[in-house]
Amino acid sequence: RSVRQMYIKIKVNGKWKTANGFAGGKYYTTSGNSYSVARVRDASTDYLKSANYTDTTAENFVNELTKAKVVKRNGKKRMVWISTYTQHLYVFKWNGSRWKIEKAWECSTGKAGSPTPMSKKKKLNHKHRWRHNLPYWNCFSSCNAMHGKYSSWEMGKPRSGGCVRNPNSKAQFIYENVGKGSPV
Repeated sequence: RSVRQMYIKIKVNGKWKTANGFAGGKYYTTSGNSYSVARVRDASTDYLKSANYTDTTAENFVNELTKAKVVKRNGKKRMVWISTYTQHLYVFKWNGSRWKIEKAWECSTGKAGSPTPMSKKKKLNHKHRWRHNLPYWNCFSSCNAMHGKYSSWEMGKPRSGGCVRNPNSKAQFIYENVGKGSPV
């Protein structure tokens, strides 16, 4: 796709902004090749860690997106937001009036040929301590999960077959703290 097709609109602090997910980074094609993309002009919000939006911007985005709806399952009020733009995973905790970031880290989502499924309606539906020889399997779709990794896997780039790879200690945090039924 051409770079101009990568623009999306998001609401930040009540104002619509043009967001560009590939402002000065790598773009991955469906064939698995990658090439550098120069900074795209006129993007008012960048979705890269090198020019990262603040935690406040991420919180405002999630609260606007969810209209601050809370799903309480197993006594836990948490949700997970996976940013395929920045290759980061955020765990949000409900503070009584809005979602606040509890933890955030770099992850690795699906590559172009097998992207991580995106939807506001995904939920954490089952967990396994070990599955498919991987630790802390936290499933959010029929065949995709947030899980630990083999030591050689690189974080921060879309490399998986649709799952979300995390450092083992971070996948364990999800396994132990995010309840079944929580939004992903």
